[in-house]
Amino acid sequence: EVLGLHVPMPELDAAFPAAARWQASRVLVSSEVDNRSNTRTGVGKEPGYDGKPKGINQGEVTMALTLHGLIYRDPVVMAASDRAFAWVSGLGLERSGVDALPGGIRRHRVWTTKDACEALLYEVPTGGHHWPANLGDPGKSTATEIAEFFERHGGGRE
Repeated sequence: EVLGLHVPMPELDAAFPAAARWQASRVLVSSEVDNRSNTRTGVGKEPGYDGKPKGINQGEVTMALTLHGLIYRDPVVMAASDRAFAWVSGLGLERSGVDALPGGIRRHRVWTTKDACEALLYEVPTGGHHWPANLGDPGKSTATEIAEFFERHGGGRE
């Protein structure tokens, strides 16, 4: 879905709503992602990089649903994202409020309480498929914001 934000891809735009609705239907009331119909991931049949079976990456599911729900303004997917986030919160993740930035941009922030690992999601209402010139601060480019984020979190280290 991230590639689809930057490159116009009508076939992806057509496929994402159904895929996101399917994924949203897999988020249980308990907030866990249901893997009962999976044939590989989460059921011990797909090895990860370390050779151990892959599990469901609840954090990635949550972020993907949130991103899709915001882009497509889909309340069903956003509700599933909120449920999935509730489960992830039990893993030591915190979510701050949403910051309103100039230009109608909204910043969502999530981090781990254990090691302060941070994730930022910027909602750009007029963004479409292009990268905005800035994320609310006209004196700082989007590229600079991204570089500073990675520098804060040890980016560029060998």
